[in-house]
Amino acid sequence: MVAILIIIGIAQIVWTVWNYLKALDLADNEEYLDKYSVHLDERANRLAKWEYELINWDK
Repeated sequence: MVAILIIIGIAQIVWTVWNYLKALDLADNEEYLDKYSVHLDERANRLAKWEYELINWDK
C-alpha cells in the first residue's frame, strides 16, 4: 500500500513539473506568435494598399 502511494506521489510530482515546463513553452510560443501576427497585419495592410491603388489606377 505504501509503495502504491509513493508511486502515485512521484507520478504527481512528475506530472506537475511536466505541466509547468509545457506552460513555459506555450508562453514562449505565444510571444513568437504575437510578433508574427504583427508582421502579417503589416503585410495585409500593404497588400490592401496595393489593391486599392490597382483598382483606382484607371480612374
